[in-house]
Amino acid sequence: MRRFLAIMIVLIIFANLVFLQMKMDSSRNYFSQQKKPLLIFPKPSIVRALSLGHINIIADYYWLKTIQYLGGKIQEHEKPNHIWDYANFVTNLSPRFFEAYYYPSVIMIVFQLYPEKNIALLQKGIQNLPTNKDLFFLAGFVSYFFLDNHQQAADYFFKAAQYSGYYGYAILASRILAEKGNIDLSESLLKELAKGSENQRWSKQIQNMQKGLEQRKGLDFLDKKIELYYQEYGKYPEEIQDIVKSGLIAPNELPEDPFGGQYYIDRNTHKAKSTKEYYLGVFKPKEFQE
Repeated sequence: MRRFLAIMIVLIIFANLVFLQMKMDSSRNYFSQQKKPLLIFPKPSIVRALSLGHINIIADYYWLKTIQYLGGKIQEHEKPNHIWDYANFVTNLSPRFFEAYYYPSVIMIVFQLYPEKNIALLQKGIQNLPTNKDLFFLAGFVSYFFLDNHQQAADYFFKAAQYSGYYGYAILASRILAEKGNIDLSESLLKELAKGSENQRWSKQIQNMQKGLEQRKGLDFLDKKIELYYQEYGKYPEEIQDIVKSGLIAPNELPEDPFGGQYYIDRNTHKAKSTKEYYLGVFKPKEFQE
């Protein structure tokens, strides 16, 4: 009997909330017809009070409304501009609702909507689900491709690697740091990875990245000497040996290419290059290239 009464109470609460939402939806439709779009949600505190401890059922209801909204927008060939509002409301009701963080974030990425709001949603998810690798990965993706925040992106990808055991995320973090010029930090991260990597595939990638960083240091060293040569002689050197002959580099200071290539000076850019130059940056799809 008690179980029956509990079920009836839940059904009554649910029916009341559905009725309340229908009333608000009708108001929203009225304003929409008046060319004044309006999105209305009840206050989460009110919903929690009415749910009598069954908030997850109510969160599921609003999650279904989120899916319904998204489907409608896709069918109408319109951007789901309110997807964040739905996701934020659902996660306010149920802070540990993983799907309500993950899928709206992916939708915002696909439609390139609100990167600041997207990262805020993911940060809320990480706060409530602190060991979820997928949320860390998405936060890293948004930070790098949409917010151009290399350090934050690297931190998120490294966390994703820690909680997933997937070394590829950590190597991606090191590439992001190297791309921004944080060579030493990238190098220290790879050293930590090398200690725990027993997989031959990852070990080889880590070693190649370490060689790539060493090569980058050699190129940076030569670039500085090229600029010193220009300051002293008023022209750029044509060959590396010109710098050696000038005394700006001692013969035993010449860096060696870890990949077995030869360093040379590009005549167009006046920058040091290698015949076997290793790409340290992130491989970007065309959609994300400037």
